[in-house]
Amino acid sequence: MPPARHDPELPSPARREFFGRLAGTIAAAGGWNRLLVRLLTGLGSVLSVAAGYAGVRFLWPRNPRRPGDWIPIAPIGRIVPDTVHTAWLNTLGVYVVRQSGEQGEQIVVLKASCTHLGCMTQWDAGLRQFVCPCHGSAFDKEGQRLRGPARRALERCAVNLADGVLLVNTGLTFRKENGGWDDPRSFVMLEHGVG
Repeated sequence: MPPARHDPELPSPARREFFGRLAGTIAAAGGWNRLLVRLLTGLGSVLSVAAGYAGVRFLWPRNPRRPGDWIPIAPIGRIVPDTVHTAWLNTLGVYVVRQSGEQGEQIVVLKASCTHLGCMTQWDAGLRQFVCPCHGSAFDKEGQRLRGPARRALERCAVNLADGVLLVNTGLTFRKENGGWDDPRSFVMLEHGVG
């Protein structure tokens, strides 16, 4: 017997089976409303997980720096003499200060956090001071305390010079009050005219 021809006006057996299963699923779910609620709840869960993952990736940098890492700042020639450099304030929370002295030029890296309560200080070029906007403490260009309520100088970070590039370690800091500023890791000395 020849195969039965399908009438195009009638739904195909596959379509009938699909719609029959769909109707069974809707009936088992308790109607369209419950099915729609379950689908939207599932979709909401998937979107919540995706948004959570995206948020974690945004807050967790791909290449995190750990305290104790030596971070390249810049070639020594880019650190202008007798200047407070603020370019690394937002990324590392530090000021780079290069100043001339009798023995040569010295480079120090100062933590920008006020030693009173940790607010970020701001460099005031007109006053030539680091000023804390929270409670008014002030520090000179070297980081020494000028007025309170802070009771101690700004902290210095460990610095090093390798192949003409200034490196900083923000995880290793030195306090003036403990004699830390005398530690050779708290500054880099240059001869006059270097860089």
